[in-house]
Amino acid sequence: MGFLSGLFIDGSMRIAVVSPETIHHRDADDTRRLQRLIRGLTDRGHEVTVCCGRWWEGAGPVADGAEQIATGTNEAAPDVAPAADPDDLPPAGTPAAGEASERAPDETGVAAADQDPDSGDSDSSGRGRDGRDSPDRDSPDRNTADPEAAREEEISSTVTVDDVTYRAVIADANDQRAFSTWAPLAIRKSKPDVIHAVATRPSTVVASRVGATLARAPVLAEWYDPSLASASDWSTRQALSRPGRIVTPSRLTRRQLLELGATDAKLQVIPNAIDMEQIESVDPDDDGDVVYARRLDEDANLESLFLGLAELRDRGWSATIVGDGPAREEYEQQAKDLRIDDRVTFAGACDREERVAIYRGAHAFAQTARRCVFATELLWALACGCVGIVEYHADSSAHELVEGRERGFRTTNPRETAQAIRDAGNLEQRTLDESFASFDEEAVLEQYESCYETLRDEWGFF
Repeated sequence: MGFLSGLFIDGSMRIAVVSPETIHHRDADDTRRLQRLIRGLTDRGHEVTVCCGRWWEGAGPVADGAEQIATGTNEAAPDVAPAADPDDLPPAGTPAAGEASERAPDETGVAAADQDPDSGDSDSSGRGRDGRDSPDRDSPDRNTADPEAAREEEISSTVTVDDVTYRAVIADANDQRAFSTWAPLAIRKSKPDVIHAVATRPSTVVASRVGATLARAPVLAEWYDPSLASASDWSTRQALSRPGRIVTPSRLTRRQLLELGATDAKLQVIPNAIDMEQIESVDPDDDGDVVYARRLDEDANLESLFLGLAELRDRGWSATIVGDGPAREEYEQQAKDLRIDDRVTFAGACDREERVAIYRGAHAFAQTARRCVFATELLWALACGCVGIVEYHADSSAHELVEGRERGFRTTNPRETAQAIRDAGNLEQRTLDESFASFDEEAVLEQYESCYETLRDEWGFF
């Protein structure tokens, strides 16, 4: 603990998370990671305020029908949906990055931003998805005579869900310029000890640094997927140089940030988290020898696994494919064409408990996706005792989880994958691997807390 930790009652901190989008706006790997962090920090007694685009109905000092934060109640209005639990969602795919048209859809193949017709978010025309005018700062019922007062009113729009306070920066999360303009004011109103800025857009980090000056608090930047960032962009350079610490999920993304110009001393890899206690509480399911889990899109590269399995027709095996997506029918047809469809089960979308049961019952987990910022499902499977078989791809970090491990194989083509499956059969089957306890949620949260405390120590009293 740093020497300033005594300033926090019970070691708790006020943390302002700054991100235009949350899991309420869009379901993807990066928003799931953020949601798990927010939930974990709150469970550990920290006071978390999320400065984001407004996803709830209503505006003004209090979201429509929601209880005022000042009253001490932590319950949202009945029409405000609770935060989605990442563990109840199907396997995700490539995280969103860049413009809206480049963002990954959810498991059903429908972009999360277009999925809920009753969410009340606005499109670029200023109208809600249900066709009604959204109560943003340009609507007739807002104080258009005084734009500053209208903005103050917008930023005062809050709602509390599961003990997390969400503060509206703007009505439209896609309005990058407006978010960057008004985020510093929202940060100041949150009175944070630490600012956690999500760099889905580098400008969010730049705005957070301005807010840090107003709030007198340090900034930690979270870069989940920098693949679309450009070193020639001014906001990218600023977002890499101005935070006190930069967190990234894998060595792959760390290398990408170094290539963009980040300072090595500022970078820290903090992986996605798993729940070892939950793994131990779920009984194994013996549906398949080999399991694969991911959103089934073109980057899933499931055909590579099928080609490897097809080489093993003379051996007794079964495979379970977990996940859904736009390419599912294509992959089902590939299994038929290779005459292995009688051994392959497409389990569809499964929640976390179902996936853990499948992983604990399987012997090996195959990872063949072409692009993966962090192989979350592979990590869960490895902790469930599976032997890891990872096909190497330059844009995937999955191989990092099996490097140097006896129960891990790295391949480059279907023939090598087939051989790895054979070799995996020579290893004992397990239902738990405690060597992955360092990835447990509590251990990961402690890494974040250590970062926050170090930043506070370095920031000092002034």
